[in-house]
Amino acid sequence: MTDMTAGTRNLERFASRICEASEADLRAAIYADGPAPLRDTTLGLAADGPYRAFYAPFDWINTQADVVIVGLTPGRQQALDAVLVLRQALLQGQTLEQAAALAKYSASFKGGMRKLGAQLMDHFHIHQLLGLVTTAELFGSAQGRVHATSALRYPVLRHHGNYSGHAGMLDVPFMREMVETCLAPELAVLKNAWVIPFGTYAHRAVQHLANRGLVDEGRILGGILHPGGQQWNRYKVQLGMTTGAAIANVKGGLEVERRSRELHLKVQALLQQTPVAVRRPGAAA
Repeated sequence: MTDMTAGTRNLERFASRICEASEADLRAAIYADGPAPLRDTTLGLAADGPYRAFYAPFDWINTQADVVIVGLTPGRQQALDAVLVLRQALLQGQTLEQAAALAKYSASFKGGMRKLGAQLMDHFHIHQLLGLVTTAELFGSAQGRVHATSALRYPVLRHHGNYSGHAGMLDVPFMREMVETCLAPELAVLKNAWVIPFGTYAHRAVQHLANRGLVDEGRILGGILHPGGQQWNRYKVQLGMTTGAAIANVKGGLEVERRSRELHLKVQALLQQTPVAVRRPGAAA
């Protein structure tokens, strides 16, 4: 079972435009380091100062999921992967929903991000909360339990490059609107799922919705660093490899340690309230 209601209008609006463009043109436009009419106008959604958003097919929702992993926004490579898979699937005669599901799966967390993401989640014993041997199963045998999404569903660029977030994200009107009109309904469909934001800015977006009563704060497992592999000193703090006075020597280390401690306490409290037996993929929830 899937849900396409939140993104159906955009999917229907842009699918034909994607199919009409060549693979080479799509690739060149998405990776352009300057203005690109195909990306910025034909597929364009919004712009504000140095920031702009464009359409890529991240609308499909796995309504069977009991875990939602929330990143910040799709990068250019993720966007390209999703666009090209959607285009190929539609040209081969698949339905919009089938094509959208394939596109979403093709561009979800990949490679090293999966390994590091699982390592971080396991460190906080989230695998125990989910009844798994390791959260690495969420990227393999238990992938049917997961819905991967982003605080900003559609790709956002800064000066035509990947956007990595900033403190004033929710002050940018189109970004705030995307959180409130895309992410909020998406999480409402999955209201009984655990919500795991990766990174500070994704956590802030989810917390913003919780503050408005749109997400159950008790189901948010926030505080995990984004597993992008660019901040190893901070990962060592989060994993308990850097301790004591040395934490203060890491930029942002004290804040990482504080958030990590809070998440540890939250997960432990949840485990004490409801012990969870190991549940194998495919077993009844």
